[in-house]
Amino acid sequence: MQSLPTQAANSIYFVWIALFGTAMLCVSFLFGGDHDHDHDADHDGEANMSLFSFKILWMFTVGFGAGGFFAARGGLAVVNASLCGIFTGIVMGSLGYFLMNYLYRHQGNSVVKTESAVGLYAIVDTAIAPGKIGEVHCTVDGRVTYFQARSSSAALIPESARVRITQTLGNMLLVEPDM
Repeated sequence: MQSLPTQAANSIYFVWIALFGTAMLCVSFLFGGDHDHDHDADHDGEANMSLFSFKILWMFTVGFGAGGFFAARGGLAVVNASLCGIFTGIVMGSLGYFLMNYLYRHQGNSVVKTESAVGLYAIVDTAIAPGKIGEVHCTVDGRVTYFQARSSSAALIPESARVRITQTLGNMLLVEPDM
């Protein structure tokens, strides 16, 4: 058992660690900057946030400081208080990871890939003259989306005509009249 002045001296270091972690976590949430996760995924529930995210590191730091503080105030030596801090930091970092990963995986995305429209039917909004660009709209993944389109036929496709989307040309669609 440590003397009361030693307990207070040891516990104040853990308080500073916890306060530093809290401040850095707040800065991290306010200013973002956590670009160490997989941006290549399309947020459809398949991607995971990185385990080595700064936010997870700061949550571990807060848990370490808090766990070490309470252990030091309970009379444990610095080494034992640090071990308690590590355990608490792992628990807090894990909880933070699972919460933020849940939020990351369920965030919305308004990007519609043109490839997902191939094979669907669309309605012409702006007539498509041979060799020219027009506009069509169709329902992709439950929402109405507008695309620029070219015709694969040599005939004019008038407004309100129904067309079939045959392929993509970058961000543009290639359509043919629905016969």
